[in-house]
Amino acid sequence: MNSSEQIEQLRIENLELNNRITELTDFIDSASLALHWVNREGVIIWANQAELDLLGYRKEEYIGFPIADFHTDQDTISKILHMLLNNQRVEDYPAKSEVQKWRYKACCYKFQCFDEG
Repeated sequence: MNSSEQIEQLRIENLELNNRITELTDFIDSASLALHWVNREGVIIWANQAELDLLGYRKEEYIGFPIADFHTDQDTISKILHMLLNNQRVEDYPAKSEVQKWRYKACCYKFQCFDEG
């Protein structure tokens, strides 16, 4: 295979990969399961529409803020974040989240830590 064929093959593979990334992103963004990502500092860096709808927030009211701001029990969220920082899986952990208009919703969380690097 000559260099122009290799370049064309790489271009095709890159296009297919980008299409797959777009499909997966759309799938996660529109999933019916509420999902969010929190960085090591406890700041929400991404949330899908189901999460926003569940809690009644717009992206600009939720993403970029500390997850602790949306929990009524600071001890509970501190424990959860500590477990995640220690790469522990958190399953069926009860907590109360603040929803829009100073209302609260009892939630049962499942967390897994993923390294950002």
